[in-house]
Amino acid sequence: MLGQGPEVSVIVAVTRPGALGAALAGIADQKIAGPIEVVLVWDGLAPAPVGSWPFTVVSVPSGSSRRAGLARTWNTGIETARAQVLAICDDDDRWRPDHLDAALRLLGGPCDAVHGAAWVLDAASGRRHPFHFPLSPEILRHTNPVIPSTAVFTRRAWERTGPFDPGLRYYTDWDWVLRSVAAGVVWRRIEHPTVDYVWAGPGGNDSAARSTQRAAELARLCARHGLDALPVADFFAMATDRRWDAWRLPVQGWPEAPGP
Repeated sequence: MLGQGPEVSVIVAVTRPGALGAALAGIADQKIAGPIEVVLVWDGLAPAPVGSWPFTVVSVPSGSSRRAGLARTWNTGIETARAQVLAICDDDDRWRPDHLDAALRLLGGPCDAVHGAAWVLDAASGRRHPFHFPLSPEILRHTNPVIPSTAVFTRRAWERTGPFDPGLRYYTDWDWVLRSVAAGVVWRRIEHPTVDYVWAGPGGNDSAARSTQRAAELARLCARHGLDALPVADFFAMATDRRWDAWRLPVQGWPEAPGP
């Protein structure tokens, strides 16, 4: 990117400040030449010092003690960000050092968005499971194959698709991916895992909690996009449940074996 601005703006919704240090350390380890800007949007929390890092940190208060949710938080971060390339990193996930480099190599030409393989880390057991799925109109009718912390996209893609929908708490990411594909945004995929996605177990994070609310919201999402009725699932289930075996892709260049 020409000029003095950042090459990539990373949007982090902060709801678990105790975990934030590991996420920031992963961002600091990125092997790209251009500058990085990290936009911390403190959802229902007062901004707190995060120490010194080799990138610009912009802290944005939510302005309320009540949580606004991921959609509003991500939209606020993107509206605040200065770069034309945008990335999402959950505050309890961690990027591998080559994540942004791999994504930037795929962006360009017709491609305005990238997702990729990841490890799904079960925080309770310490076990890690590979997550690697295609993104196609067919699979999008059944599930969301894009873990948000793997997503890197251009501002043009975000403007073409529109903002994340604050009316959806649990499925705003799936809704956005569906809308992006419908809007003609071209996605490409990183074939090897560049993200550690932390799954905190039932009740531990939004992807596994409040199943009744999630079921009702999933029904609304299905109605909105004309999908068949679907069971509630999450990224951990996609990585471990045999019913997803037919969708899983082989991986390339695994840096290490699953464990323990």
